[in-house]
Amino acid sequence: MDWVPVLSQTKSLVQSLSGDLEGARGTQLRFTRTCPLVAQCRSLGELLWGYSEEAQETQCESLSTVSQMLNGNPVTGYVKGLVHYLCDDDAGGEDALLSATRSVAVVGAGTLGFLTAGPPGAMIGGACGGVLMDLLLTGGSALRGKYELFGYCALCYNIYNFDVSEKSGPIFDLCVVTFFDAIAGYGGAADLIGNTSMHVALQIANQVPMTDVDATNVLSNEQNPDQNSTNQLAEDEDKSIRNIDNATENGCENELLLENVENEKPTATIGSSSS
Repeated sequence: MDWVPVLSQTKSLVQSLSGDLEGARGTQLRFTRTCPLVAQCRSLGELLWGYSEEAQETQCESLSTVSQMLNGNPVTGYVKGLVHYLCDDDAGGEDALLSATRSVAVVGAGTLGFLTAGPPGAMIGGACGGVLMDLLLTGGSALRGKYELFGYCALCYNIYNFDVSEKSGPIFDLCVVTFFDAIAGYGGAADLIGNTSMHVALQIANQVPMTDVDATNVLSNEQNPDQNSTNQLAEDEDKSIRNIDNATENGCENELLLENVENEKPTATIGSSSS
């Protein structure tokens, strides 16, 4: 992890605060030799100053870092391992396949943890998957006759055997590796499960039953597409009938008033004379 910008400087700061000044200097030296672009600038400067061998070593370390990055990706790691084997580079092929397999185990454990306990389970599963794979790889190397420490095993060995002032570097690396394994487990689980869960959720949402009112309205509209216009005509007809009734009632009242007026008019009487 010494090639990662910011992380490398943070590690050097932690080492300096703990009294490991030599370790802090070595971390920054490895950073300038392995970080892409930074390593090329360093190599160019060494070449211009006449240190051709040092420039070549810097380039080799930088390419080795890039190679390890490619090994950690499951797709490029397996392809790269196959190419190494085809080129009779068994050691390079083995390193690529083991790194790719470790990444697959981290993602698989993270997916299992996600299914069990959600995102926290994915992060815990990713970290545990990395620990388990490092134990298996270390044990497998012993069975093959060449004992080699991998990942967490190597970091724990350094923490146990280094002096107190030198333990800060391996402890920092242990925390960073655990963090990245947890993030890888969660990210892999999200890629594998996230899209599937979204698809299932959309399917469920599309099949949610409607309420009784909505279903009745939809059914009514499907069976009677002109129902709205028919209801409007019926309402207009009812209004017209009510208006006619009101007009009729008003007309009857007017006729009664006219009759009362005519009955109240004085009538002329013709007197007859008697002889």
